[in-house]
Amino acid sequence: MNVARATLPPSQFQRLDREGFEKIHTVLAATELEKLYLDVRADLAERFPGFVKRMLRRALPLPERFFINANTVVRFMVPYEELHRGYAHFRKHLGKLDLHGPHHDYWQGVATNAINIWMALGRVLPGNGLALYPDLWGKTLPRGASHVRDDQHLGTPLVVSCEPGDVVFFHSHHMHSSILNHTDETRFVITGRFTVDEPRHPRQDPARQADYFDSERVGETTGAEALIPKTPLAVDASFPITSVTRRVRDVQSADELAALAEGEIAAHGPRHVAVRHEGRTHVLSRFCPHQGADLSLGRLTPDGMLVCPWHLHPFDVRTGVGACPMLRLDCGVPPRPTEDDTARDGGASGPPTPERP
Repeated sequence: MNVARATLPPSQFQRLDREGFEKIHTVLAATELEKLYLDVRADLAERFPGFVKRMLRRALPLPERFFINANTVVRFMVPYEELHRGYAHFRKHLGKLDLHGPHHDYWQGVATNAINIWMALGRVLPGNGLALYPDLWGKTLPRGASHVRDDQHLGTPLVVSCEPGDVVFFHSHHMHSSILNHTDETRFVITGRFTVDEPRHPRQDPARQADYFDSERVGETTGAEALIPKTPLAVDASFPITSVTRRVRDVQSADELAALAEGEIAAHGPRHVAVRHEGRTHVLSRFCPHQGADLSLGRLTPDGMLVCPWHLHPFDVRTGVGACPMLRLDCGVPPRPTEDDTARDGGASGPPTPERP
């Protein structure tokens, strides 16, 4: 709030102070919010490592020397409608103002032995929180274009919500993601990372390795003089990739659709998914309109919500409407495709190009 006080016009700051940071998207336009994000990040750059050092010494029984990631990550996650409206500005800051898909942090150059520090500066709700995938612990999944490969089964997520001031520690090799914000509040968190031992990386290329400070050289403000050399760094020589897939049953006929077990999710051809809920089979479009995740790999809640496996956005199977009303699935049994349809579609079984964001 100190940065906001120093940079915003008095009338805007007074309104923000009155309504709370969770409502910042109602006070600032996308361009203004992007600028505030950049101002906050710049303000923290030299001071945050010292804060992390002091906090860790109080909170954890660490050795005298440990290593602090030099990247201070400020994350403002506005409600989806605001993200969509300001996407031209937010898309430039993936993982900060726009959502990562499920990922291992080493894909962004983070050490494989790093611990994440996830600090909630405002409320973090179940509808805009952090998602961890504990079923995958110990596994390194294959990567797609910018997130986990599309065919991977992520298991049951653990949803993390927080009160202001809460701090969550988790290993950076946990597969994790952010929940698509379907609340009316902006989520504001700051994250850092540290390693107890020297940072380890699965590749030698220094250009792909994040910078780390030596804790013994970190003061109240910290600059390049405290960085450890990027080479030589410890390197993980063995880093096997494990594919975690789940066979999805493909049902075609009306009899097969009617015979689905209660709670079962199945594919219905390349573009649709069939779900059995409360004795009825519902057929919906198969791919999430947000970023194209395969909903046949999602899960069904007891109240009839089909949950996207990547960002945990729920869709009502009876109507196709999402928790964010802008996102919805087509409903109804499609006509059986003809040979001409298959040829025109190129025989593709993958998702259509999703609308972004």
